[in-house]
Amino acid sequence: MHEIPSEKDSAQGASPLGLGAMGIQHVTIHVSDVARARRFYGQVLGLTEVPRPSWFDFKGAWFVVGQQQIHLVHSDPLPPRTREHFCIQVADLIAAEKHLESHGVARRPDRDIAGVRRFIIYDPDKNYVEIAEISQPWPTQWPAEPLPEYMRAALE
Repeated sequence: MHEIPSEKDSAQGASPLGLGAMGIQHVTIHVSDVARARRFYGQVLGLTEVPRPSWFDFKGAWFVVGQQQIHLVHSDPLPPRTREHFCIQVADLIAAEKHLESHGVARRPDRDIAGVRRFIIYDPDKNYVEIAEISQPWPTQWPAEPLPEYMRAALE
């Protein structure tokens, strides 16, 4: 089992590495077509786009999710798809599912874990995005579980 910092540690800003980490500010997602990705993240997922520094000499777009950001960066060629992913927390998983369905976005069910109901979607570049409704605090220990077969198949 892997130890996860307790809620008390997290609330006090404690970091097991001693960095004083307070959270994740952004994640970067590689996309082949920034305009297409901008439509998906902005219009389909409903995220708010925010300005990027004007001096950046590469294509991209930034979106806000709560207090965090998703940075889309143009890449050609795209790096190989892996298990790398991020999770968007929603208040109502069923409403999120219906919204995505109305935009023609297929979802892949995923096993619920420790008070987290979730499913997986893929953006137009096959980036893996988890959508989750979290109803209780995360546990401080996780049992070792194998990766489900459908997830292994999606990575091949």
